[in-house]
Amino acid sequence: GDSLVLPLEQVNRNMVDQVGGKMANVAEIHNSIKAPTPPGFVITALAYDRFMGHNDLQPEIDRIIQTADSERLDDLYRLSAHIQRLIMTSGVPGDLEEEIFRAYEKIEVQMGTGVSVSLRSSAVGEDALGASFAGQFKSLLNVSHDDLIDSYKEIVASKYGLQGITYRLNRGIPDEDVAMCVGCMAMVNAVSGGVMYSCNPMNFRDRSILINSVWGLPKAVVDGSVDPDVFV
Repeated sequence: GDSLVLPLEQVNRNMVDQVGGKMANVAEIHNSIKAPTPPGFVITALAYDRFMGHNDLQPEIDRIIQTADSERLDDLYRLSAHIQRLIMTSGVPGDLEEEIFRAYEKIEVQMGTGVSVSLRSSAVGEDALGASFAGQFKSLLNVSHDDLIDSYKEIVASKYGLQGITYRLNRGIPDEDVAMCVGCMAMVNAVSGGVMYSCNPMNFRDRSILINSVWGLPKAVVDGSVDPDVFV
């Protein structure tokens, strides 16, 4: 793929290597099933490579990881903070910034000026056999136009949170195999929200639909900070 940013309309499930599993699936729901999804776009794996290359980050990150003692948590914690700081203080290539703002402006046309968006990780390899990166990376909600670029960097940096680094080291997943794509979607002004399973995750013979929900944004369901309402 040679696109830095792709609107959801142009994404399908065969583009996992460009957009990550999460956003490929969201696009599939949007384009094939025609279920209502907020408008959005993906900042691609190519954009990630360009950002990392623009700042010559990968060789430096590899060097830092190789010098760490993976048995020592304090060592890994220090290394994680160091790498995340490196990413946050790096510049995003000008053409990538322009494309992100242009894609955001297209969402504004549909949803109104100054619309808030969510930015979420969509790592390549996230849904690979035997690997689950669930909960390792950041999602940011209610992001404004002015915070788009910093928020993008924050999600890229979350690849190097303590959890992510230790998981990849323990699984022997090479760091450069995981490109951090980022999905951006308009925020819905939610009265309530939640997580739905199309069948019981604890018992696959049980075909009941399970919904866990809360008032307001469903982030509290995902991070486990509240006891949600349960509907079967």
